[in-house]
Amino acid sequence: MREIISEQELNIPEQDKTDRKLVAWLRAQGLNVKKAVEMLQKSLEWRKSIGYDKILEWEPPPHFFNDYPYQIPGLDREGHPVVIIPWGNWDANKATKNGEKLEFQRYMAQVFVKTISSTRASSVRFKQEITQGFLILDYSKFSVMHHFGSPSKCLRLLEGNFPELFYQIWLINCSKLMLLSFTVIKACMSDSMGSMLKLMSGPDEWKPKLFKYISPAELPVEYGGTQ
Repeated sequence: MREIISEQELNIPEQDKTDRKLVAWLRAQGLNVKKAVEMLQKSLEWRKSIGYDKILEWEPPPHFFNDYPYQIPGLDREGHPVVIIPWGNWDANKATKNGEKLEFQRYMAQVFVKTISSTRASSVRFKQEITQGFLILDYSKFSVMHHFGSPSKCLRLLEGNFPELFYQIWLINCSKLMLLSFTVIKACMSDSMGSMLKLMSGPDEWKPKLFKYISPAELPVEYGGTQ
């Protein structure tokens, strides 16, 4: 893969040339080198389209903070940053209808780049390499009528541009319909991405499992924590 990147003179940032990052692209394409390079090329083009290099300086439309809230409340027990998105409250289709598709992609990218920044801070704090986070997507209040297709949009953007950024992706408070529909969505993903997904129903199922990975001190009250 390195040889092809060199031959094609792809302008790849140094942080994306590490063995770990290249392996992530390869696994996302079932170790197919040609497809992995094509996937990386598409992601580089996407980065240009959203102004990725200055994404942390970009200011989202003010209403995004109310329409698309999220939290990075703390770290799991191994030092991975925890990202919580109440996806049931997000309506990605609304952004498209309002002509804010590009802004929404920038916003999602900003969330993920903040996660990367948090992993670097954790690496310094714990004096070990930490490159992944723990993502929780909360499907409370999720409506198929208003959110049709939005879960796959998020996961496609994540897999297509930030492969293996998260080592755990938990979808919690899923309805029976959501559990059934994700069987189909998961089948369309790479094995690498699919292996990270865990779908769960209500708090009785996910809370005991979550605390094995994350201390209550690192979680908001609404997720059983003490913050």
